[in-house]
Amino acid sequence: MKTALSSGSAVAFLLLSSQVIIAETNYTDAELTRRLELYDVAAIKMIVNEGRTNLIPALELVANAPILAEEPSRIWARKALAKLGVKLYYDDIVRDILRPNENKLGQALDDIIYLQDPAAVKVLAPMLYESPITKPGDPSPPQSAIFVLSRLHLPDAPQFKRPIIHARQKEIEIWQRWWEEHKDYYEKVEFGKPLPPREFPAPTSAPKTQSNPVSPPRTPQSPASESAAPSASWLYPLIIIGVVLGGLVAWLLVRRRGKS
Repeated sequence: MKTALSSGSAVAFLLLSSQVIIAETNYTDAELTRRLELYDVAAIKMIVNEGRTNLIPALELVANAPILAEEPSRIWARKALAKLGVKLYYDDIVRDILRPNENKLGQALDDIIYLQDPAAVKVLAPMLYESPITKPGDPSPPQSAIFVLSRLHLPDAPQFKRPIIHARQKEIEIWQRWWEEHKDYYEKVEFGKPLPPREFPAPTSAPKTQSNPVSPPRTPQSPASESAAPSASWLYPLIIIGVVLGGLVAWLLVRRRGKS
């Protein structure tokens, strides 16, 4: 009885949960807009996850709202707009990286990880060569760049077994070599577009070898050797016949002696 009740409770819980999930994903544009007016971060995330680009104007109202009390929703709205492909807000993030402000650099790097756009590689790459002028305990610019680059899921990026939080000098040098090898490719990547196809140089084809090797030329025989060849072929049977006859004569002689 208890088992049946517990099973029924589990089924009821799953049904209720599914209804809540369906309700959370079935908001109309008007309902989401009303939630944006209340600076609802969950509504902002929902708009991005569902790709509702038609609500970009409503998101821009939140992103540019002059209220400090709702700062988290403004931050989310700005990076949500960049995620939906509005380059203006991506450029703002890039600007905070190129002209680092102590209060904005960390947020800008977090936004790059959220965007997952490979166009940011060429923005982060110069940080791999910057001098580590930071507070004691804080990551250096190369360490910060590696921390973000390693989370962009680049198909050809260096892989390490341990988490890259404070990269060592050897790991920094590996990333620097990687950038030098891939610089020409990633500098062509544009914001909001997938990675372009690779252009590998055509392999140099080796000269084809003949499947049937040519046999060496036959050495011509002199006339004397050609005439001697037939006589040599008759010599062997004669020798064999002579040996047989010799043996037969010897056997007859031995037998005659035995009779006498």
